Amino acid sequence: CVFFYLLFISFVAQCMFDTVVNNTGVIQAQTIIHHAGHIALMGDMNSGTVNVGGTLDASAPNGGNGGAIETSAAHVKIANAAVVTTQAAQGNNGNWLIDPVDFTVASSGGDETGAQLSTALSTGNVTIQSSSGGTGTQGNININDTVNPVTWSANTLTLNAYNNININAVMNGSGTATLALLYGQGSSSGASSTYNVNASINLSAGNNFSTQQGSTGAVINYTVITALGSLGSVTGTDLQGINGNLSTNYALGANIDASATSTAAWSWFGAGYPTGFVPIGFNILTDTTSSFTGIFEGLGHTIKNLNTQFNFNSSATNPLYAGLFAETSSASTVRDVGLVGGQITVQNTTPTAPMVTGGYIYEGQLVGNSAGAIINSYSSGTVTGSSGPANTSEWIGGLVGFASGQITSSNAAGNVTADSASPPANAQTIYGGGLVGGDNSVITNSFATGNVSGIGLQTTSTSLTANTVDVGGLVGYYNPIKANSFISISSSHASGAVSGEGIFVNVGGLVGNNSGIVNQSYAIGSASGTAVGQTLYNCASTMSVGGLVGLNSTLANRVSLNENGVSQSYATGSFSGTAQASGSGNTLYLGGLVGTNPGGVVNSYATGNGTASSNGSTVYLAGLVGNNSGSGALIYYSYATGLVPSAGGGLYTSGLVGTNSGSMAASFWDTTTSGTSLGVATGSISGSRGMATADMQNVLNYTGATAANGNVNPGWDLTNIWDVYSGYTYPLLRSFMTPLTVTAQNLTVTYSALANAGDASGIACSTGTCPTQNFFNASGFSGTSQGATNVGTYVINSSAYSDQQGYVITFVPGSLVINPATLTVTAGNASRSYGQANPTVVPTYSGFMGTDNATTALTTQPTVVTSAVATSPVGSYALTPQGAASSNYTFNYVSGSLTISPEILAMTASATSSTYGLALPTLTGYLSGLVNGDTQATVSTGTLNFTSPASITSDVGTYAINGSGLTLTNNNYQLAQAPSNAMALTVNPLPLTVQVQGNKVYDGTTALNNPIFVSNALSTNPVTIQGTAVYATTAGLGVGINASGLTFSGAHAADYSLTTTTASGSGNITPAPYFDVSAAPTSPAVTPAGLSHALQEVIQGAQADARLQVADMHVVLPGSDSNSQSLLTVTGDGMRWPQ
Repeated sequence: CVFFYLLFISFVAQCMFDTVVNNTGVIQAQTIIHHAGHIALMGDMNSGTVNVGGTLDASAPNGGNGGAIETSAAHVKIANAAVVTTQAAQGNNGNWLIDPVDFTVASSGGDETGAQLSTALSTGNVTIQSSSGGTGTQGNININDTVNPVTWSANTLTLNAYNNININAVMNGSGTATLALLYGQGSSSGASSTYNVNASINLSAGNNFSTQQGSTGAVINYTVITALGSLGSVTGTDLQGINGNLSTNYALGANIDASATSTAAWSWFGAGYPTGFVPIGFNILTDTTSSFTGIFEGLGHTIKNLNTQFNFNSSATNPLYAGLFAETSSASTVRDVGLVGGQITVQNTTPTAPMVTGGYIYEGQLVGNSAGAIINSYSSGTVTGSSGPANTSEWIGGLVGFASGQITSSNAAGNVTADSASPPANAQTIYGGGLVGGDNSVITNSFATGNVSGIGLQTTSTSLTANTVDVGGLVGYYNPIKANSFISISSSHASGAVSGEGIFVNVGGLVGNNSGIVNQSYAIGSASGTAVGQTLYNCASTMSVGGLVGLNSTLANRVSLNENGVSQSYATGSFSGTAQASGSGNTLYLGGLVGTNPGGVVNSYATGNGTASSNGSTVYLAGLVGNNSGSGALIYYSYATGLVPSAGGGLYTSGLVGTNSGSMAASFWDTTTSGTSLGVATGSISGSRGMATADMQNVLNYTGATAANGNVNPGWDLTNIWDVYSGYTYPLLRSFMTPLTVTAQNLTVTYSALANAGDASGIACSTGTCPTQNFFNASGFSGTSQGATNVGTYVINSSAYSDQQGYVITFVPGSLVINPATLTVTAGNASRSYGQANPTVVPTYSGFMGTDNATTALTTQPTVVTSAVATSPVGSYALTPQGAASSNYTFNYVSGSLTISPEILAMTASATSSTYGLALPTLTGYLSGLVNGDTQATVSTGTLNFTSPASITSDVGTYAINGSGLTLTNNNYQLAQAPSNAMALTVNPLPLTVQVQGNKVYDGTTALNNPIFVSNALSTNPVTIQGTAVYATTAGLGVGINASGLTFSGAHAADYSLTTTTASGSGNITPAPYFDVSAAPTSPAVTPAGLSHALQEVIQGAQADARLQVADMHVVLPGSDSNSQSLLTVTGDGMRWPQ
């Protein structure tokens, strides 16, 4: 024979991790001659990975059975392209075992997609088996693919979980598809494991579903049903037909529409008789009920519009059970099913032929009377009951009429109405609850949202001895009968409005009448009651209305506070009571949490507002408990905040307890919101204290003695039970809250002189994204960081807070680090010359924040230092700022430079002067500017000489005298002309020497041509002198000449000066020659010497006023009038002017 076994093993020693086995090609081990192949890809189960991406073929195409494929590692990843087959063409398909630690089927982010698993199931059986793995693994199998749901029409899918199986996405099995859920395989019993159906599992009708809890647990096989069936069916293969076999296990493979149950086809015996679905276990022929003892697994499906109506027109001899199931035994389980819509109604239509006295009615949409387990189931239809005659007990609930087993993770949304007979009968008892009418079971993690109404009386009567109504939003009457078992309602709640009316009435937002434990539960709906009796019915009414529990009775044998009737629970709905009939015998107890409390109230609170109408009756109304009395009555660590009305007219109101004879400790009421400073209306107030709202919301008042709490340490447990967000909330119960870690993100900023506010980095939450519901003030912060300005490290505390349905926040503080800002201190540049003192350098600043300046922000002012000293040679030296100190700044010092330039050695000329035209004086001077003891000889060579560009002909003005002749021997000096040198030489004007002299021939005038001249002007730069010279009027030698009004001009006039404007001298005047008039030519061109006009003119008189009168030998002088005549002397030489 031939046998194929292909084994690929990646062995990992203890010190090795993360081994990977990759399959990308084709591995084939097909069946040959009836010998099946076996392919195994084995990785390390601690941390190894097997990646299946190719083809694994253990099929049997040519006969025989399919083989086996095993892919095992801590992580098994299956690609969409993978092809895995164990299909047999003629025999049985083989099996593919996927064996990781945890395994998730998801559209993305998982280990395999729903599409790939569906493909694998088309060619063979598949087993997904999770194992324990290492730290951080749970051994769970999760079906999460909602995009491509797991779908198969043949073969078996086995989910074999070390721990839990979670079906979170629809699974579609059709044809011969089979599903096996094996959970808790990590132990023999699997007691702590479960499978959770959070989405529907669709399967065909037949025997194709099974479960097993624990590795040695019994395999439970189910008959899958998918049809409603017909009235009277006992087939055992449809819903109605379950009546044919009450001990079989059933699974619902599809949603069922039961709308037909409201039609005439479902009338049991005709008009006037019950109609609709026959409750499973009820025999309509014998009027008897048998318990369902099997398991009903809904697989996440719903039954829509299921209707049952009991109309009794004849006497009934047996209890009545109404619901999908009439009665279930303690061995039964009903789970994962939902009843949508529909109605269950029980009514007596023929009062003259009532039910037998002492009868019982158990009515719930899912189960009438349940002694077994109800898990993850719900209903939304209405339930209505009308009880029979006297001594009848009616148990009506939205999900279950009466329960004595357990109810887990279930809920009801329909309204519940429980009415008594009309007319009312003595000793009727009504128990109505939104989830369960009456209960002595364990209820966990369940809730009801429908309204509940219980009416014990409908018409008037003058005599009625007893009538009891217990109604609650979740349970009407909770009375565990198991001694010392302390059965409880826990982690449950109700939100519907609850009302009750009758003689003896107990109304509670959660439980009407409680003799068990209500733990970690709450109610938010209103609770109201109406007490009738006294004058109207000739009996006294007693009513207890509480926001959570109406009547909270004593628990026997309790040994701890947690075993009290109400613990770690709360109510927020309004509460009210009305005494309908007048009379002093009626007594009403109204409380925000509990109406009457002969039991215990521990670590609980109420916030609802209360109202009441006493109508002459006695009414006690209080924020927490109406009546706290009895030997076991106690109220510890509790509070109330609701508003209570004013007292008066038989109405007694108070903030905490109406009437008290029990025990109280460390309990409070809000004097602000309650509107009263009275904590207890009657009885002892010891153990209670009123505080204002601000004090009620201060955690310190619950953990230590303060003035607000009466200087008594209340000793509240704020670690395990309570949480207070001081300044924001009253104490909150941790049991309803989800742990959340809020970390204030660290923030690093640079000093800005601005006060910090908030945290720009925000917060981080342990949930990843911080919640948006029940999470407040996420941007609020406290701690030393708020308002912090200066450099340092500060604490950032988040000021986020939550509410009762929110989060217990663990705050992880962050830190605000304010780093110093950088202040740039710049020395700048400076200069000096060699040998001088260093200048004082004041630095400049860049980078001050806000209004900071050097005076306010620096604790030490910086200085600027340099290595240069007075004797330092010429060059550049660093100017370094240093020494600044500030707590808010670090310093960026920017150095400058000190430039030492050469000292000026001034060649200084001695000031001197010269006169224009004269030789320059000897030019002298000296050397100035030597420092540090230097001398001319030590710093230079050569001889210091002074010269000037001026010369003897230099114009008047100032001229430089320049030094020269020296050569410096080092760089510390620079030769320069002293500034004064530029005008050290002054050239003054040359005083002119004026001479007046000249000779002429007598002409009868004092005029003399050019008698004035300068004798000392430079020949190269002459000047012309002007003035008026006056001669004597007679001829002679050495005749005096006087000059006045002397001025001079010329191109170089500025170079000269006159010391006077007058001058005198002498000259010779020779006599004028005679003139022969007769010989005078007529031509005017001939001018006799001495005449100022032409002779012709003189003689002929052509010149005005110049006529020659020869007759009398007189001549008129030119320019004079005719009367100015002078006698001409005529001689042989001619004619001449008289002298």
